[in-house]
Amino acid sequence: MAWETRLVALSWLALGAVAMVGIRGTRWLVLAAILSNSFQALWLTTEHKGLPSEGTILERTRTLQTSAFVRWWLWNMNYHAEHHAWPAVPWHCLPAVHRQVVGYLDHVATGYGRLQLKVLWRRNLPDGVIRLEQNPCPRSKRRFLSKLP
Repeated sequence: MAWETRLVALSWLALGAVAMVGIRGTRWLVLAAILSNSFQALWLTTEHKGLPSEGTILERTRTLQTSAFVRWWLWNMNYHAEHHAWPAVPWHCLPAVHRQVVGYLDHVATGYGRLQLKVLWRRNLPDGVIRLEQNPCPRSKRRFLSKLP
C-alpha cells in the first residue's frame, strides 16, 4: 500500500510541475482534478466516517435522506447501506429496498451538508439475517432475497 501512495503522490507532483511549466490545458486539468476530488472526499466521508470498522454491513455504513435532485445526481447512492448489503440491486431500485429495511438500519442521517458539519465538529457520529420481503425491482428476473454475509 505504501508504494501505491507514493505513486499517487508522485503523479500529483508531476501533474503540478507540468501545470507550472505552462503546458497548454494542464492548468484546467489540475483545477478539475482538485474540484472533483474535493467533492468526492466530502461525499465519501459521509458514507462511512465515524462508524465501526467491524460488524454487519448495516452497522458499518450509513444511509442519508436527501432531496430528489441529490438522489438523482448520485444515482441513489445516498442509500449506501442498502447498496452495500444488496450490491446486485440496480441503482433505480434502491429506494424500494430502503422502504423494506429502514427499520433495520443502524445509521440514517439527514443531508450531506448537515452530516459533514457533524463529522467536522465530531458530534453525534453515528446482526442477524435480513431478507427483502419483496423483489425491489419487479422488472428484473433476479432474486434479491439473499442473506447478509
